[in-house]
Amino acid sequence: MPKSHIILINPPSPYLKDDRAQPPMGLLYLAANLEKQGYYVDVEDLAGRSDWEQRTAELEADVFGVTCPTPNFFIAKKISQILPSESLKIVGGPHPTVLPEETLRRTKFNVVIRHEGEVILPKILESYEKGEKLQRIYEGGLVDLDSIPVPARHLVKIHEYHPEMEGGGAVTIFTSRGCPMRCAFCWKLTGETIRFRKIDNVINEVKCVVNDYEFKNIIFEDDNFCVDHVRVKKIFNGIKSLGVNIRICPRVDTVNREMLKFLRESGVTEISFGVESGSQKILDLMKKKTTVKINEKAVLEAKEAGMLVKIYLIVGFPGETEETLEETKQFVKRTRPDKWLLQNFVPYPGTDVWNNPEKYGITWMSGDYSRYYTVGRGGKGGVVFRTHELDEEKIRKFHDDLYDFLMDIKPMYRG
Repeated sequence: MPKSHIILINPPSPYLKDDRAQPPMGLLYLAANLEKQGYYVDVEDLAGRSDWEQRTAELEADVFGVTCPTPNFFIAKKISQILPSESLKIVGGPHPTVLPEETLRRTKFNVVIRHEGEVILPKILESYEKGEKLQRIYEGGLVDLDSIPVPARHLVKIHEYHPEMEGGGAVTIFTSRGCPMRCAFCWKLTGETIRFRKIDNVINEVKCVVNDYEFKNIIFEDDNFCVDHVRVKKIFNGIKSLGVNIRICPRVDTVNREMLKFLRESGVTEISFGVESGSQKILDLMKKKTTVKINEKAVLEAKEAGMLVKIYLIVGFPGETEETLEETKQFVKRTRPDKWLLQNFVPYPGTDVWNNPEKYGITWMSGDYSRYYTVGRGGKGGVVFRTHELDEEKIRKFHDDLYDFLMDIKPMYRG
């Protein structure tokens, strides 16, 4: 029996300033493993397309797989309605993983895959081809990273994406999945245990994107890239001869002056830190498990080492006040980062705030998932909750106040 033809679809994100900043890495991993199993796979990236509905209607395949972050829910729903009714329609990603029953009830998808799909998806296709009755919800679990191929970058026009990095032309690589931290604003599709790829596996992928795709700028997107210094040094020693420029985003408490010096000498030109706030009160409410002092030390030592430093900030977390906002401004004045990204706080499904709104004083949360994005066009994010102290007007005021301040300090906003 011939293998099914499957099209993996990345919905557009029209709320974003740049919908083509990143390739759909999750789908490229799925596609690579399906190709390994002998399936005929296409990746249809609808990002940035105003004609996405028309394009969706033109697609023909036996099976469709759609990824669905929360703010894309209603677009994914529309896609499920447009796709041929006789085809098998599968949805996965952050939103269906947390709310599988609601996703199936409100859309025309036949199957939800929860968590990671690389292993379970071929099994579903095998059952489908045998004519077996399919479950409505499948648990993909967490996969062995060294058992799956590197992403199928050849299925998209990889050079047409433009992730933010000085000089452009960057490519994204993951060397691990998972994060053991339990920040109140974050939910991890990839689990709370860090799974590392083998070092040789990582080095070979870097060589591939340099030699086969001619990239000279690499972005390591791991949540915890620097947690194991020995591993990091082995990776960089293995790729140092390639002469690539690298960006990383480690936790502030996993780097020190010695490590930062090594990173810069090994090709790291840019480093990003999830500072989130300059207020210890807010950091504690976020369960960030770090301090303003540690954040400040990391930013200043990274600048001292000669790297461009970007900080991520969140405004409007429950408990935000004029005083905490001023503390964040003072932090920025002291550290003077080279770049910044200001995000509205959004209680994504699956986060501690979403699961326990009363614990954070939340009195209302919006049911309009299309507003559940942290930063979009014009630097603004969605406002989707209220507390007794914070309403939509005050959250927007706090955002605009801090945004204007940041633009005056360093007008280098990057969306």
